Amino acid sequence: MNKTIRSAGRQIIYKVYRRCLAEKEAKTILTDLNDVYQRTADMTGKTVSTVRRVVLEGDRNKGVFSTPGKNRKGRPKKQLDNFDLCAIRQNVKFFYTVRKQVPTLRNLLPVVREDLGYDGSREHLRKILITLGFKYKRCQSERTAVIERPNIAAKRAAYLNKIISNINLPEELRKPIVYLDESYVHQSYKLKKCWQSID
Repeated sequence: MNKTIRSAGRQIIYKVYRRCLAEKEAKTILTDLNDVYQRTADMTGKTVSTVRRVVLEGDRNKGVFSTPGKNRKGRPKKQLDNFDLCAIRQNVKFFYTVRKQVPTLRNLLPVVREDLGYDGSREHLRKILITLGFKYKRCQSERTAVIERPNIAAKRAAYLNKIISNINLPEELRKPIVYLDESYVHQSYKLKKCWQSID
């Protein structure tokens, strides 16, 4: 039965080979034959205490070794029903529409935990967002995001209607237009990527 030898095993084989080669070139045994643990430690490049621990484990398990923590079970994941999935989707939209923030896993996770009693990890939430049809991709510019908000678009339309109606008035009834200031979006606050719905 040919098992794949992992890199750590190949490294130990190479160290044993180099040790045997050094003994061949010296034409003598470099470590006392009676000190088996020290001899093994010298050949494998490990400490004597590590060799003793491995030998003890091998004697206990009849030469069968298992990687520590390899079969460790992960944290049980809460099964989410359609209601919970819809609530998570609504939370993402809530960030855009009400909070006026870009949702990230860092600021979305506490909200989902509080609202739904969600006890999963950040990585699990990321997978849920992907199954819900969200994609983590490059954000639009903040200026575009603010301009396209419905309430700002409505105010812009009302403003333009007033300007046009003022311009269409006769000269004596026309009011002077005074521009006081311009509003801007804070350009230094920007995220390169955010969660966006595919649809």
